Amino acid sequence: MERPLYQALASKIQAMGNCEKARNRNWYDLHKEAAEKLVESHLPSGSGFDAGTQIDWDAMEDDIQKGKAGRRLVFQTEYHHMDEFGVYERWTEHQVVVTPHLAGGFDLRVTGKNRNGIKDYIAEEFHYALFTLVGFNGQKEEESRKLIGLSFSRCLRDIIAAKVQPEEVYAVVSNTRILSNTRILTEQELDHAAEQAVSTYIDSSFSERDIDMHKRIARHVARDWFFSGKLIQPRLGPDLAPTITGLDTWAVINNKPWEK
Repeated sequence: MERPLYQALASKIQAMGNCEKARNRNWYDLHKEAAEKLVESHLPSGSGFDAGTQIDWDAMEDDIQKGKAGRRLVFQTEYHHMDEFGVYERWTEHQVVVTPHLAGGFDLRVTGKNRNGIKDYIAEEFHYALFTLVGFNGQKEEESRKLIGLSFSRCLRDIIAAKVQPEEVYAVVSNTRILSNTRILTEQELDHAAEQAVSTYIDSSFSERDIDMHKRIARHVARDWFFSGKLIQPRLGPDLAPTITGLDTWAVINNKPWEK
């Protein structure tokens, strides 16, 4: 499944915010590096944008500290202007500020000097680039099964039972509400939720050893989903998590059938 670049970038910034609250510096740095690679691969570079485009990390990390991660995107760029003879003569510096629009998409504002009407051109270039479709990891998706999970406990069960491979999971929409201020508390909440999920399907046929193994794997998978940004928790906002009926645990998102 692909999504517009601006959504992929906002997701990475929001994931950094989650990691900041959980004090998980390792995943914080990984999301930051992934965001920088997206910008390097897709936003204007060359043809006047000779210094390329960079994320304004001062602005983004200030948003993260204020609990506003992912509510806007701020980029820095410069444009190298030519004179009437085609000779480069001077630079102008610009910020590009992207904010979500309630009707869908985004609003885009360019700061800096409007030499030769360049701000309209910069806005057009960024607008086009930010709608580029990218895969979950910033690249075009391979032709393989990708799934969105619709139940935290059932998805953990299927991972543990090897019905679904971890790399096939695009995201999991969960009814959980895990978002603490420290990494230790977050991991404790994740571990508790994972163990509770295991308890929903174990029965008398499970040995103590089996139960311990299932809980250990569930804790590891739950932490990976959370800190990689794959765990989506609508109840942290105004939205409701999906109601699961029957066997609708997974949604296939690349139109390939899945044999249950």
